[in-house]
Amino acid sequence: MTFHVNARHATACALATAMALALAGCTGDQVKPSYSRSSLEPVIATQVSEYTLQIQFEEPAESMFYAGGISYIVQGDTMKVVIDRCRINTMCDTMLRRHIEPGPPRPALQNIPLLAPRVVMIFADGEDQIFP
Repeated sequence: MTFHVNARHATACALATAMALALAGCTGDQVKPSYSRSSLEPVIATQVSEYTLQIQFEEPAESMFYAGGISYIVQGDTMKVVIDRCRINTMCDTMLRRHIEPGPPRPALQNIPLLAPRVVMIFADGEDQIFP
């Protein structure tokens, strides 16, 4: 059973759930990981607001591809996220496109909606719970 603090919270949760179900229907029931755990470590998830999670990860060094964004699905009380690998100079198929700034290498940051109490990062070689 879900307990809502106020009507605004209940409305936001209902909208987030509806959006998650609609997006899950568009992407199927799977997200497809391309990156291994070691190519993105360390992965750090920080809750920045009641409904937002910031994911920090190491930008993989590649010449023809880049980490273009994050896709996710919600299954029960778990949100499964994956870093999408995109080919340079082509259209990138990702749910949440990442803003990339030129400059020296630094950890990548991406804000995502927090749609479930548990968040799991899916890698090509396994998965890890990253929140809480």
